[in-house]
Order: sequence, then C-alpha cells, then structure tokens
Amino acid sequence: MSHTGFNPNREYWGQKVNPKGNCTNYVAFRLSRNGARQLAGSFGDAVGWRSVVQSRLGSKAVNGTPKVGAIAWWGAFGAPEVSAAGHVAYVEKVTDGGRTVYLSESHFGIGSRRLIVRSGDAYWPDRFLHIKDKPKSKPKPKPKPKPEPATELEPEFEIEPEFTEGVSDEGAPSVPGALKVSSKTTSSISLAWSPSSDDGGVAGYAVYRNGSFIANTTSTAYKFSSLSCGASYKLGVAAYDNAGNRSATASLTASTSACAKVVELSKGSPVNVTGCKSSSCAYMRVTLKNFPSGSHSVTCYADYPPPTGAFYQYTTSSTTSNVCVYGYPGTHVWVKVDGVESNHLTW
Repeated sequence: MSHTGFNPNREYWGQKVNPKGNCTNYVAFRLSRNGARQLAGSFGDAVGWRSVVQSRLGSKAVNGTPKVGAIAWWGAFGAPEVSAAGHVAYVEKVTDGGRTVYLSESHFGIGSRRLIVRSGDAYWPDRFLHIKDKPKSKPKPKPKPKPEPATELEPEFEIEPEFTEGVSDEGAPSVPGALKVSSKTTSSISLAWSPSSDDGGVAGYAVYRNGSFIANTTSTAYKFSSLSCGASYKLGVAAYDNAGNRSATASLTASTSACAKVVELSKGSPVNVTGCKSSSCAYMRVTLKNFPSGSHSVTCYADYPPPTGAFYQYTTSSTTSNVCVYGYPGTHVWVKVDGVESNHLTW
C-alpha cells in the first residue's frame, strides 16, 4: 500500500521483509502509524500475534468485534490462502453494524491488496486483535452499494493517506555504539553502550541474548541475570524509534565469571586397617567440582587421634578419588585440594 508510506523492504517492529510484502510487517507499520507501542521484540509468525496481544493486553484485546485500526487475525489454515503461519490484515473501515469489513493486507506471494469481507464469508477473520484502534469518525453519507460477491478485490474504495510527504519517519536510528561489558558475576553480565540518534527521537532499546529478545529498556545499560557460571553468551542491543524503525544490532560475546571451586568430602568404601576393624573404618571420598582439567594436589587432615594435622598427600586428575584412609571412630577429618578446603566430617 504505497499511499500509506509502507516500504516492504524495511523492517517494522522487527518483522520479516519481502519485496512483495509480508502481512506482519505491514500491520506493524500501520499500527506504529496509529501510535501503538511495540508489545514484544518478537511476535513470531502471524499465528503467534494473538498470544502476544492477549498476554500483554488481556483477553479483552482479543474478540470477534471489528474496529477501525484493529488487526484482522487468522490462525493456522483459518481461511483460503492462510498457511500454518497464520495471517493478519489491517481493518480500514467497518460498516453494516460490524458485519462488513474493509481490509488492506500484504502477502509474500500475492503482494498488497484491498478487499471487502462480510460476516459468514470463508475469508472472515477468526478474531480481531486490538492493540490501538483508531477513534471513531463521523461517517460520510453514501449511496446504498450494489450487491457484491462475498469476497472480492476492491480497488475502488479509497483509504485516506495517513501521512504526507515529509511527515513520516522512515529512517532507522543509528546503531548503539561503544558496546561493552561494564561488570559481571558468576550469574550476571552488565552491558553499557552510547546513545543512538534518530531524526524523530529514539524510543528505546531492545536487548537480546543468543539471538532471542529479552527486554526493552529506555536506559543505555542493561543487566542480564540468571545466567550460568563460566558460560559464554552472545549479547546484543538495537535501538528503535516511535515509528517502529529499528537499527541493526550491535553485539559482542561475553562470559560470566568462572564457577566457584568446590571440594566435597563424604564417607567412602569400608576398609580394614591396623587397629581398626569396625565398619567405621573407611576411605574419605573426595569429589571435585568446577576444577580445571589436569593434576591437583590433595592434602588429608585429621585432629584425632594424634598427631593433629596433615597426615597424607597425593595428586589426582580425577573428579572423584578414594585415597585418604582415616576411619577411626570419633576422628574429625577434612581435605584441601589446591588450597581449597572441603567440608568437615566426624567419624
């Protein structure tokens, strides 16, 4: 729909582009021109728009009532020409008490078109999604239309252009600059960046982790939380304006701090040793967590019976070992691995 200013080769609200058009990209463009805010960084295919609108705006935003500026929505295979990806169109006009709807839409294969559908038609939408409908305007008196086919192309009806030359904002914001890691822990990474610029003003920034949308923010910093220790992540940020134009994504790869080294001591297999033939006599089982590969120095300690202190030392490349034998009843034991102390046990 060139008269609306729609450019099929430009992304709106992060939707896919196609030279012939794309239903979700076109609807995102029209809604952004209504002043609607972007509800999510990723809506998925058209079939997913219903769940996004309902989760963000509530069940009242999804119903069977057409309104000007609303989204006509079809689920998977909901009508002819609708695939498993679903379909969305823009409601231009509603007449006949809501039983007749004028739509404009964009298809990958068909391109852009306008049409009229009536309640009961095979192409009647499954639902209508209301993100930001246009306010009602006084209808102009028109002669009674002649009977028309249930579903047809309608090039004759006019849609008032929403924007004139020089008013629409087609330029995307600049890419966020100087992206860097400002701090990190074993479970979080904080990013910071320099502000983007845009002729119409930057509305905010969308942040991503490993290619998936995480959140929107108006700040030039964001903290990614609930991450795994010692793990690497691809983090990104893109700027967007009030018209839905989005910059390219600035990204970097960063890792959380290494996981803390842990030494766990438990009672191992029974063993017979001189002076101790009861079931209390046992190996100490040493388990290493978050240690790098290679050889590690293990020192065994006890404070009963005398002498108190280190009584045995060995090296191991295994994460679990059973070497320290000190199983006398009442013995208090522990180990240190590369200087990291374990929990303490009393036999």
